[in-house]
Amino acid sequence: MPEPTCPTRLDEQLAHGRTELLDRIEQPPLDRIQHRARRRRRRSRHATTGALTAVAVTLTLLVRPWAGGGDPAPPPPVAGTPTPGPIYSDAGITVNGLDGPVVDVPGTITDIEFTDPDHGYLLAECVDGAACPASVARTGDGGLSWQITELPGATRGRTGLGLLAFADGRLAVTGETTYLSADGGRTWRVGGRAKPTPPQPGDRLYRQPATPGGDGCDGTVSIWRPTGPADLGSADIDGITACWVASDSTGDGAWWVGGTRDGRPVAAVSRDGGGSWTETLLGPAEGQARVRVAVLGNQAYAVVSDLDGTIRRFFHSTDAGRTFDPTSAGPPVGGPERLAGDLVPLLDGRLLVAGADNRWYVSADRGATFRRAGGTLPTVGGLARTDAGYVAYQLFSNGWAAYSADGSTWRKLQIR
Repeated sequence: MPEPTCPTRLDEQLAHGRTELLDRIEQPPLDRIQHRARRRRRRSRHATTGALTAVAVTLTLLVRPWAGGGDPAPPPPVAGTPTPGPIYSDAGITVNGLDGPVVDVPGTITDIEFTDPDHGYLLAECVDGAACPASVARTGDGGLSWQITELPGATRGRTGLGLLAFADGRLAVTGETTYLSADGGRTWRVGGRAKPTPPQPGDRLYRQPATPGGDGCDGTVSIWRPTGPADLGSADIDGITACWVASDSTGDGAWWVGGTRDGRPVAAVSRDGGGSWTETLLGPAEGQARVRVAVLGNQAYAVVSDLDGTIRRFFHSTDAGRTFDPTSAGPPVGGPERLAGDLVPLLDGRLLVAGADNRWYVSADRGATFRRAGGTLPTVGGLARTDAGYVAYQLFSNGWAAYSADGSTWRKLQIR
């Protein structure tokens, strides 16, 4: 059996072991740690002083903006950033102004058609007795740039022409002579009347005044086929005296015609390309009347007016025009006395129109009352429906035009 260790010797052994262990542990560099701490304290003081100085300078500039010889210069524009054009707006209607170069077209713009938001065509005539021929311009970028082609010399000094635009660049210019183009207006040929055939899906209706440029009710409604394009002759509209024909079909393929039957205003619709018609009478016999219809989804509006645009009454429909209810008798409260162009139903449920006083008007109660949209909006000569949206004519009363896909946001076209 081993001999027990005495307490004194054990204590000495433990103390000796602790001393050796401490000697083997590396001690931290206290001098270096103290140096780093002093340096961090100095940085903290400098940062605080810099922040206080910046605040003081800012407050001085705010309180004394005239110090230093005037207002500071604005930052330079970023290279390549286009300068935004002016914006005109009121009552939720916005017209975006010019933001690029403008193309001058000979004559005066009389007709504009867009087949989609990018592709559009316009017709210009020399309406002031000038000797220039008519011309057609085309755009493929929504109206930012245009290319112009003169029509044949026989159109020199002619007025009262009409423009029809079809998909894929097929165009027709109507008048005493019809001209056709299959390449967006780059080249033209004289067209004639094709052999009448039964209406087909995709055909369109067009009202040809009896007198070029005439705006009465003595014209004919013809059927045009996109292939060619080709004039198929008069449509059978059941003896209605047509004073207005929609510029395109509605979303469900319906074509609308407005006019009179036995002196009574009537709106007629064909849902089979002109093969058959359904009529809705819109008031008592009052002589010649112009009836215009606008449809957006299930919401439809109709207005009865004299030939000079004087408003007789408004109607509204919630079933895409199958039935109509009157909303106003006579010019509506707050609205124009005379109408200039087509009705424009807006996506928010309101109705937009232009008055013969060159002002914009909106109605929030289906045409019962209107309020004038003023603000910075320019004067407007009239509104018209096109295949893909709407066109505003004679902006600022000097020949400018604008296009809108929805009737609320308009883009001024870079041509005049």
